[in-house]
Amino acid sequence: MTTNWKDLLRDYEESKAKSNKEAQVDYFTKRYGQGPILPAIDGRWEQLPEWMRTSAVFKISASLTADDTEVQRKAKIKALLEDGDYDCSHELPKTADDAEVVSSLDLDTYMHRPVLDIDIPAALIPSSTPGHHHLYIDKPMTPLQYVDLLKALTAAGIIEEGYAAASIERGYTSARLPWVKKPSAADV
Repeated sequence: MTTNWKDLLRDYEESKAKSNKEAQVDYFTKRYGQGPILPAIDGRWEQLPEWMRTSAVFKISASLTADDTEVQRKAKIKALLEDGDYDCSHELPKTADDAEVVSSLDLDTYMHRPVLDIDIPAALIPSSTPGHHHLYIDKPMTPLQYVDLLKALTAAGIIEEGYAAASIERGYTSARLPWVKKPSAADV
């Protein structure tokens, strides 16, 4: 199913008037014929962070199966290749075994948690503050591009506004080395 930007923007404007849950369920019902579901999951799902285990899961529509004829296999491969390598054609799975992708949509809160396909080298390193991390991305950017990225991450609530503002003012972002602890009030 191909949706153009005009339709997406119209749907977005209509959805702003609804609650987040209503908007998400309406979208899924319109696209898939039913609201989102969370199939029963098994131990394999423990590989995901606990907070991702309530996210909607999908099956890639054009997935190859052992029962496919040669003509069906070729048609599915062609559809996947024409999909721009983004596997846009998803459907709701019947069981956890049918699921092939996990989404950003949390079915408990109907909020999104970022799930990103990063096609460049990146590393997530724990910081000295438990539960906090530093993300390093190997993607050279101009100063203007970097400021735009920081503003977008701030607007999305991914980084703190003060961190972005201080970084923009000094001309770069920084993070403590993993073994350097942030001072606390007790240290003063």
